[in-house]
Amino acid sequence: MTSSASHTRTRTGAWTGWMAFGGCLMLVIGCFNVVGGIAALINDEVFAQGKHVTVLFDLTQWGWVHLILGAGLVVVGAALINGSDWARLPGAVLVLANLLSQFMTLPAYPFWALLVMAFDGVVLWAIVAHGDDL
Repeated sequence: MTSSASHTRTRTGAWTGWMAFGGCLMLVIGCFNVVGGIAALINDEVFAQGKHVTVLFDLTQWGWVHLILGAGLVVVGAALINGSDWARLPGAVLVLANLLSQFMTLPAYPFWALLVMAFDGVVLWAIVAHGDDL
């Protein structure tokens, strides 16, 4: 007599891939923020040489903000890739904070800031609009 093991299949929606893509994009954006934060911490004169960067603090503090924000984006992005439901709210908050922080670097690096803002918009859309599909 053979015993059959019952297999439970999890049903995934069509938009689950967008959540994984959003998590991957959060990892990339977070890594870019970490590298930019480290660059601003190591030598802030080179980071903004000849550029006008509108910041509320000096560039060393701005480097710390980007470093911490980037680390948070990496952690939450990895959690989103793994399908963690708790990561949706912190992910949306971190991406929104990153989106707003890019407005300050817009005068100095317009192409880069607009590119990151577009990525942030895609990630925010994936988290908010299709987060229930996890």
